[in-house]
Amino acid sequence: MDKAKPFSPDEVANIADASRRMRVTVDAFNQAMNAEDFDTGREIAEFVLGDEMPNRLFKIGFQWHCLNWLTNYYRNSYVQSEEDSPEADAALRHLLNTAWKYKWVVPKLPYDTTVSREEIEQANQAMRQLYDDFQCSRESVEKALTEQSILMGDVAAAREHFALWQAAEADDLSDCPACEQDSLVQYYHFIGDYAQVLSCAEPILSGELSCAEVPHITYQYVVDALIRTGRPEQAEELLEEAFALITESDEDNVHLLPPLILAASQLGRLDWAEDWLDEYSDDIFATISNNDLPYFDYITCIVPLKDDALENAQQVAQELDQRNGNSYYQDKLTLLFQKTMLH
Repeated sequence: MDKAKPFSPDEVANIADASRRMRVTVDAFNQAMNAEDFDTGREIAEFVLGDEMPNRLFKIGFQWHCLNWLTNYYRNSYVQSEEDSPEADAALRHLLNTAWKYKWVVPKLPYDTTVSREEIEQANQAMRQLYDDFQCSRESVEKALTEQSILMGDVAAAREHFALWQAAEADDLSDCPACEQDSLVQYYHFIGDYAQVLSCAEPILSGELSCAEVPHITYQYVVDALIRTGRPEQAEELLEEAFALITESDEDNVHLLPPLILAASQLGRLDWAEDWLDEYSDDIFATISNNDLPYFDYITCIVPLKDDALENAQQVAQELDQRNGNSYYQDKLTLLFQKTMLH
């Protein structure tokens, strides 16, 4: 068959409209599959997932589709290669790199309401199987499932996977110490242990533990914990520090801004919230609008400034909760804005 049309990652990344970016990329991938042009398919799938950092420009459901396809592609390449050959070594190396990316995708599957609970469980099982095939520890798997349970608002599941994560041994596929510590902060924030949030965040805020994503991803939980424990001055000081670091960093971290913008409103700094939204709203929307949960966070941070945004937030919350089988996000809106919600 003819090869698919050449795919240009740079051109796709520069498409500002998120929906069009998705359509162009999905069409290109499907064309490659129909043409049996698996080299182009591999190139597209790798781009959709990201290289050294996760690519946040696509629906997480599509990223899972690409990750699952890549896993099978590299497995087949390995099986079809001569034992101990350079081709076999290359396929195994690519497969191990793909196993690492399960930690990017599987925890975030709840972002996308088009991914059903059954599909999420299938992905979870695929991760377990791949890590077992490599004879890896279940540490990364249970950490991923803890984070996934948090995003689904499932306290019982989060506690269960957290215990298994903490009991497992770390290995070469485990995250760096800073990311491990951040996930502790996230877990304790989810279960409402705000004293533990502040305690676990200390080595991150002091600079003892850091990486490309930490402390950036940690700030929102610490700021909220300070607000909830009656320390608004400290919360405001840390919020200002967080916003400066995130917006001045080389990495594209605008997806982290909505919870901080909401915190500004909660602290009575509506001037900050309004200024930050005016400056970064378009960039945030372009990055997150393909995924429902980040979009929910974005809409929620607008509500204190625009009351009519609440109805939109309620609709997204209902869709998330319907898939998750609970009322977690609707309850979150109720607590934030004291509005009666229909579950």
